[in-house]
Formats: sequence, structure tokens, C-alpha cells
Amino acid sequence: MEKVDRDSATTEPDGDDYTLTEYCADCERETEHKVEVSIVSTSDEQQTNPDNRKFARVPCRTTTCLSCGTVTERLRR
Repeated sequence: MEKVDRDSATTEPDGDDYTLTEYCADCERETEHKVEVSIVSTSDEQQTNPDNRKFARVPCRTTTCLSCGTVTERLRR
């Protein structure tokens, strides 16, 4: 898992956010986390053939600890 420091990360869940209880390494305990899944590009758009761009994407799971604000991202390759 890759730890990401994002100052703009919100620590309050919105009505549409999905939350799970997970272990937080910074808090050293189980805490509520806001969970988001997105599709991210794995290549430089200018260097990738336009016909292949749709294949140069992977899912990314981002969690934000609602106690301390730590954000972690995990890419599925």
C-alpha cells in the first residue's frame, strides 16, 4: 500500500461516501475510513497511442482515515 499525503483531503464523510472500519497505521487502531474507488491512467497521454489509451487504466482504491486524515492509495495492476 502506498501512503499519500494530501493536504486537501477531507476528513468528514459526505452523504454519498462509503465508510469502512479498517486498521490505520498512524492511529495504530481500527478507525472509520472513507473509501473511494476510481480509474486512473497508467501512462502518459501524449506517449500512448490513442487506440490503446482505454487499456492504460487501472482501478485505484483510496482510503481516508476519519480520525487523523491519513490518505492511502492502492493501485491494482
